[in-house]
Amino acid sequence: MRFHHILSLPLLALARRSGLTEIQRYTNGRKAVYHNFGRVKSFATAYRWLLLVDTLIAITIKVYPKVALGSTVVCDRFVYDTLVDLIISTNDTKMLRYFTTRLFLSLASNSKAVVMIADPEALKARREDILHDRNLNLRMELYKSLSTRFGLPVVWASGSICEVQDMLLKALGLGLRFRAPIKSMSSASAAN
Repeated sequence: MRFHHILSLPLLALARRSGLTEIQRYTNGRKAVYHNFGRVKSFATAYRWLLLVDTLIAITIKVYPKVALGSTVVCDRFVYDTLVDLIISTNDTKMLRYFTTRLFLSLASNSKAVVMIADPEALKARREDILHDRNLNLRMELYKSLSTRFGLPVVWASGSICEVQDMLLKALGLGLRFRAPIKSMSSASAAN
C-alpha cells in the first residue's frame, strides 16, 4: 500500500518529460525512481494532493471492504511509508505540519502501525536498490522522526525473519495467529 498512482499518473508523466524525475537502473533489472519535485513548488503541491486521493482510492478498494467484513489486514507498507517517500520526493521536511498530512494520517486512524528499522549495512546487503539508494540515511532519519512524533513502536529488523516477525506481531498485539514468513523490512500497519 505504498504507491497506487491513478490520478497522479499524468503529473508523473509530465514530471518525467520536464526532467523532474530521474530513473536509475540496476544490474538485476530493477529500477529506482527519484522525483525532484522540490524544484517546482506547484509540482510538489499537486503531487501531494493527487497522491492523497490515489491513496484514498486504493485503501477504499483494497482495505476498507475487508475490514468491514471483520478481517484484519496487514500491510507491509502504508500511509507512513507514503509520507516518507513524499517528503523525499518533494524535498519538504515541513510537510508533517501540512493539512494534507493530517488527511493522510486520517486514512490510518483505525490502524496499528510499527516502524521497522534495520542497520543500513544489513539493508544494503538485502537488496541492490537499497545498496544504491542515495536517500537511505534521510529515509532512516525520517522513519525515526515519524516514530517519535506519532508514538509508533519501533522494531529492530536486523535479526532473523522469525525473530523480526515475533517482535512485529508482539508490537502490533496480534499474537502468533498470523505466523507466516514476512519478507519486507520497512514498516507494517494492521487495520482493524
